[in-house]
Amino acid sequence: MKFWLTTGTTNHPAVYYNTSVYSTSDVFRVTMVLDAALAGLATGRHYVTANFEAFGNGGVSQITGSEIIPVDVVNWAESAYGRGRWIEGLDRIYRRQFPNSNPGALLVRSDGSTAWFPESAGTYTSPSGQFEQLAVVTPVDVPVYKLTHADGSYDYFGLDGKLQSQRDRHLQTTTYTYNPDGTLASKRNKDGELTTYAYTTVQP
Repeated sequence: MKFWLTTGTTNHPAVYYNTSVYSTSDVFRVTMVLDAALAGLATGRHYVTANFEAFGNGGVSQITGSEIIPVDVVNWAESAYGRGRWIEGLDRIYRRQFPNSNPGALLVRSDGSTAWFPESAGTYTSPSGQFEQLAVVTPVDVPVYKLTHADGSYDYFGLDGKLQSQRDRHLQTTTYTYNPDGTLASKRNKDGELTTYAYTTVQP
């Protein structure tokens, strides 16, 4: 059998398995790896097509099929904070907004883990088994994302997805500012201590 992934109009290298030792009732798992950087996939939720083709005697194609699957990508290959690196605690939200095409918001934590919040009519649903809640609120004059944690602490993100502030359950706040190019400019922690950031060219 032949298996391969498709992103957009690009078919990626296929893998082949000899299934002659299996019976028609057997189930086996196929693992395929897609390099997000080489595939040109930016951080966010993408929909990838998984394809298969089964061959009979003489290599004649007998069965073909495909399935569209969601893939959450974290691509820090060109990160300003170092190739493959991010700043601890600097979570971010990436919104997917295509009409009639699975809208929602992807929370990418600084450790590389993710959580997908599907959206329907402006309401976000928490991922199964997680207690974080996401909503768009307007605490002052500008709408922001509010991510509320199980302990009552919460984070504010701009609608561009950048983390603006974090407030713990004792109402102590950490705030963040950014440079025009989107990189982190400063962080002021709950004790008022200010950390500023400067950057040099990222080396390959």
